[in-house]
Amino acid sequence: MRLEKALYDLGRRDRHPRVVDGLQNLDARALVAATAFFILTLLSFPKYAIVELIPPGLLLLILASLGDLSASRLALRSLPVLPFAALLGAANPLLDQEPYLIFSTTIAAGWVSYASLLLKSLLAAAAAAFLVEVAGFPGVCRALRGLGLPSLFVASLLFLRRNLSILLEEGLRLLRTRDQRSFGRHGRGIGVTSRILGVLFVRTLDRAERVHAAMLARGFTGDLPGNKPAGKPAASWLFPVLIAAILACLRLVPFTELIGGLFLGAPP
Repeated sequence: MRLEKALYDLGRRDRHPRVVDGLQNLDARALVAATAFFILTLLSFPKYAIVELIPPGLLLLILASLGDLSASRLALRSLPVLPFAALLGAANPLLDQEPYLIFSTTIAAGWVSYASLLLKSLLAAAAAAFLVEVAGFPGVCRALRGLGLPSLFVASLLFLRRNLSILLEEGLRLLRTRDQRSFGRHGRGIGVTSRILGVLFVRTLDRAERVHAAMLARGFTGDLPGNKPAGKPAASWLFPVLIAAILACLRLVPFTELIGGLFLGAPP
């Protein structure tokens, strides 16, 4: 079942982060900093930039290839952000009607900015997915805490992730119960589904209250034990510095124009 696979993948990624040669022993804070540099670089590109986003995407693919992480897997992990980005920029083609020339064809500039927004969102989500694959979600939370983010924010983020697995477990249990009491298509209507969602909400709320009471009984004060990053070599910080330097070159030097000029025979 899809829920079983989602639950398995969620737990596997947290317990066994992907081994990436040269990155596995780095401080998670350095990986978070490099990811932040990557996303900020994407945001710095002009709103009509599309071809210019190819070099940062290639850099991400090179890093992903070190951990045997395919481009299709990264794309699949980043797809959930696409509907939100599509809704966010849906008005661009209507609000920006300036003519924009593409291969001797004139279109509204809003369509170009819309495509650029979607591509930036996908690349940013792919970078975040790569970070979670390498460091694991608990490792990312510890890194955020080590970088000075409030303990309440980090604890809430970690609880959200863990409660998602609880929600999947409860949903899977309810679906198995429904299948055992159903025959054929019976019991699969909208009425039964709505009741299942209601029961799922009540069970999740009840379990969350029991977990919170157990945490308070164990002396929970708002910051999770062990929510501090483990010490790693200071050389770990060379990685985000190197990534920032590469991104600065990709941002400031028009590589796409230079390569295009070489292929078209035009002067750079």
